Amino acid sequence: SNCTPVSGAWTWSAGGGTISGASNGSAVTITWSSAGVKSLSATNSGCTGATGTFNVTISDGGGGGGTLAALFSFSPSSPNPGDTVSFDASASTGSPSSYAWNFGDGTGPVTGKTATHAFAVAGSYSVTLTVSAPGTGCPFAPCTTSVSTTKTVVVGTVAPPVSAEFTTNASCTNVGGFDQCQANAGQAVTLTATATDANTYQWSFGDGGTASTASTSHTFAQAGNYIVSLTVAKGSSSATKTRRFIVTGSVPPPPSKSVVLPWIAQTRGALVQTSDLYVHNPSANPMTVTLSFRKRGLPDTNPPQASKTIAPGATVYIPDVLGGLFNRENVAGFISLTVDQGDAAPVITSYNTTFQADGKQFGQTISGISMSSLSAAAKAGATGPTKNLVGLINNSDRLAYFGISNPSETAVTYHLRLYDKGGKLIGETNPDLTVAPFGQRQFQSAEIESTFGVVNQDDYRVEVQPTAGGDMLVPYASNLRLSSQDPSFIEAGSSSNAKSYLLGALSAPGANGTLWQTDLLLSNVNTQPVSVDVTFTGIGVNATTTTPAHVTLQPGETQRLQNVIAGQWGINNAIGLLTVKSTSPNGVFPIAQAESYDNSNPAKRFGQAMAALTDADAAGAGRGQYLAGLRQDANHRTTLWLYNPGTANGVYDLVYRNLDGTVITTTANVQL
Repeated sequence: SNCTPVSGAWTWSAGGGTISGASNGSAVTITWSSAGVKSLSATNSGCTGATGTFNVTISDGGGGGGTLAALFSFSPSSPNPGDTVSFDASASTGSPSSYAWNFGDGTGPVTGKTATHAFAVAGSYSVTLTVSAPGTGCPFAPCTTSVSTTKTVVVGTVAPPVSAEFTTNASCTNVGGFDQCQANAGQAVTLTATATDANTYQWSFGDGGTASTASTSHTFAQAGNYIVSLTVAKGSSSATKTRRFIVTGSVPPPPSKSVVLPWIAQTRGALVQTSDLYVHNPSANPMTVTLSFRKRGLPDTNPPQASKTIAPGATVYIPDVLGGLFNRENVAGFISLTVDQGDAAPVITSYNTTFQADGKQFGQTISGISMSSLSAAAKAGATGPTKNLVGLINNSDRLAYFGISNPSETAVTYHLRLYDKGGKLIGETNPDLTVAPFGQRQFQSAEIESTFGVVNQDDYRVEVQPTAGGDMLVPYASNLRLSSQDPSFIEAGSSSNAKSYLLGALSAPGANGTLWQTDLLLSNVNTQPVSVDVTFTGIGVNATTTTPAHVTLQPGETQRLQNVIAGQWGINNAIGLLTVKSTSPNGVFPIAQAESYDNSNPAKRFGQAMAALTDADAAGAGRGQYLAGLRQDANHRTTLWLYNPGTANGVYDLVYRNLDGTVITTTANVQL
């Protein structure tokens, strides 16, 4: 200001670029040979002491502007094993700043706009290109936007698949995704491969016996559990099918022990998440287990399986179990586990971690569910027990998804009803839906809104009612906080308990300036009102119990008691136990669950859902309780809660073990 620029008296600093044509005008053309942020400046002799500056970002030329899209080509189009395949992402749009390649054969990722790769073995490979560019409109800059695309590269001639299924005259059922057949010691069973065009057949009967024909018979000499396998080969294709034969004689073998982990996922790309698996053997004898992964959607004909032997008291830890154990990427589903040898059911925990762009990590734990408990619950109702997911949210703060896993060999038809927190029906399925044997169906937030009309709903409820087919469904859900991208896993609640406990409730400050509080959620899934008394007991031998807070729920109603400890009793800086006791007659009980979260910054909350415990979960004298997957390192801390729900003093030993089962330390004679 306060000067008049002189025409033709401009001086430009081109930031390493080359000026084309006249360089003293008020406008110039500049060319740069490299990408990056370029700093420009200009002065004029008529405005002494004044300098104008400007930064311009030059891309590397890949794809140009427009919407960010991952596009690539490869050559040759039909390579053979060992051939060098060239990949080119120059067609990608949106001025990507980075390119990442995943060739789908287990090799590490490669970066760059172009790449080369040789596939060692013939087969079909899913090659994924992920491109990234600086994002816009992010509340906390800087941020990155990423998109991916996948193409299939067929290397060599892929042999047609071959089936290893076989039939038998033995009586067979499916438990937890594994075939179990009954046979008698000393009596021959016949086995016949369904594939008639295989080149080779190889039978193993689990007792040392073998056979190599398409149809055979075998006699088990002794009672016991035997894994019978058939491996068939046709050209370069092969497959294996196993079944467990329970052979009875003078002493029947114990029933099979099976556990299902209802949800597990691993993704790479815009959302990066991984799932670690812990399998603990609580017994004094070795345990051999078989794990099977069942993917969401159309089930695999031959799902991936793996066998693990676990020493007494040891825990098998499998990081990134879907990629590391089952060699699966960008997939979700559930895991079934069956004990092949051992005298106890294992304790299973999955630890799911999502990785944020700013380096933060959020975790959620998913516990295994005993198939025997599912079977017992299923027998409680003629058409299958109704299950409820409560506390789901769809608003500007959080979005929910829910799903259903079917760990049985029979397709299950089911009816869904969704209720708002007042008990009013929002929407339902018409017609009913069916989930395939060993299948999983998940409803994302957009589908929940379009199909059932769930819009701006707090604490809505999903009722799952099996109507035909099998009787063992496992519903699950998760609420995702949009501001922090923190998920909270929710399991189906139980309305069959007169008294429930929420252990670890708090209204207190935490580490790093956090401020923790607990919400109590109560849901009446019955057709008549429910009344409950809620009390809080702090930690310590001198802790006292508060006067009861009386809560009445109308039929179908869900109530959230926000920051319940401070809100109901005016107590701050306290940690302890919430007890929910029904005062209604005739066995009418609510579902109780809780949610603890950091409220130091309401715009960036994070926390976890808490399932209720009951007296049936408590360990009596001589019994043990087991927690698997506890972490204590630079990124994780573990808080252990111990509560005695009985009327007499209890004495407990706390034993901490390494993964190999060796004792780290023991805290003996803890009295409560």
